Amino acid sequence: MIHAQCDRVRLTQGAGEPIRIVVPRDNVLDGVCSTLNLQDAQARIDAPLEIEFRAGYSDDTGNELVEDGEDQGGPRRQWMDRACRYFIASDLFMSPSEDAAHLEMSNDWHRGPLSRGRIVVPSPDNVCQCVQEDWTEQFELFGCVIGFAILHKETIPVHFGHNFLRSVFGLKTDTDDLLPLVEQVDKTLHTKLTYILSGSYRDLGDSLQDVLEQSHLPQTFVVSESHCQELVQSTPLIKDGESIKVTESNKEQFVHLLLDRILVSGVAKQVQFFQRGLLRVVPRELVLGRKCSSQEDASTVKEIELMLCGADGIDVDDWEKHT
Repeated sequence: MIHAQCDRVRLTQGAGEPIRIVVPRDNVLDGVCSTLNLQDAQARIDAPLEIEFRAGYSDDTGNELVEDGEDQGGPRRQWMDRACRYFIASDLFMSPSEDAAHLEMSNDWHRGPLSRGRIVVPSPDNVCQCVQEDWTEQFELFGCVIGFAILHKETIPVHFGHNFLRSVFGLKTDTDDLLPLVEQVDKTLHTKLTYILSGSYRDLGDSLQDVLEQSHLPQTFVVSESHCQELVQSTPLIKDGESIKVTESNKEQFVHLLLDRILVSGVAKQVQFFQRGLLRVVPRELVLGRKCSSQEDASTVKEIELMLCGADGIDVDDWEKHT
């Protein structure tokens, strides 16, 4: 797996001088972009990471002090955990399965557990542009954080949608994959679209337009993208899509374009910059060098998810069986 391959690369190439980052606990990303030299597109940062937290007070000469003790993994783990929580609590990510545009996080987001089983995906690109001017740099920085987590074999408190992981790790997504993939991130939408494609509503005397209206789905080739009520935007799925009605003859095309916008094209730039940050830490051949058959893709994504997030819980039956 990637962890073992990273170890082999570091043994052959050398680990390099550690990267030392000093940050306050209440602002774990303060100055990190400049420390990691993200402005240099060619700079690599595949070196061990050492974290020190500022103590919050200065000595007699006015120099700000750091907390006592060396980083043996604890501060680094805390920093990664808090950094991940910061990004997920931002408007750059969303959890469609909750049927809420904004992730409702308390003021103690950096301490409390994230909701078990919640899947997060990047917000649509036009939403990211509205909420944060430097959003591409933020995605690149998050990719760096995930790269360091892989390098140091740390798990993160985040479960990404499989469509996002597939794109980041270079796994091809075919048209037939889109409907099953959306089920993981938004079961309600999956149910609605499956019902529309099946046409079984006709047995009840309903029309396609009735079902679209009842399901709160667009009746033309557009998609409404929002992260809160103030940021609702209508995006055409094809040229002049706002004037093309969804009909029985084109509903399959509509569903395909809608899913492509949600899972692929609408997050392509987010994937690009996240991947760029990841590849600064983890060698390209380890991220994009796997050649999997379509049958192997699903298990590969689950392995990646397990590597990043760890297991959700303990299977007691399996535990008793093998101990």
